[in-house]
Amino acid sequence: MDFIIAPVLGVVALLYAYYKAVTINKVDMGTERMKEIATYIQEGSMAFLSREYKTLVVFTGILFVILGFGIGWTTALCFLIGALFSALAGFFGMRVATQANVRTTNAAMEFGMNKALSVAFSGGA
Repeated sequence: MDFIIAPVLGVVALLYAYYKAVTINKVDMGTERMKEIATYIQEGSMAFLSREYKTLVVFTGILFVILGFGIGWTTALCFLIGALFSALAGFFGMRVATQANVRTTNAAMEFGMNKALSVAFSGGA
């Protein structure tokens, strides 16, 4: 039973992140220029994550083997599942945050600070 709690909570967190992403996507992005700049920021952040995750895969694989032989394969598997959910949360978090940036800016321009703060907090600020 103890081994199921962490993965279930990871799934719950990912579902909540998905809900926030859907909420953020309903907010207007603003002008064409704002959309263009937002696209560059999103592409840059995804390139950064891609490179970071390549390093993380190597590190996680090495640590998985060390934990498996050193402590036990159950512990190593729990570590691997935790690393996977952490990476997924980071990926979705970065996507939602970069999508929220331009929408926060547009909300501030159109509606003022209260709406902008609401959008920013929904985006994980």
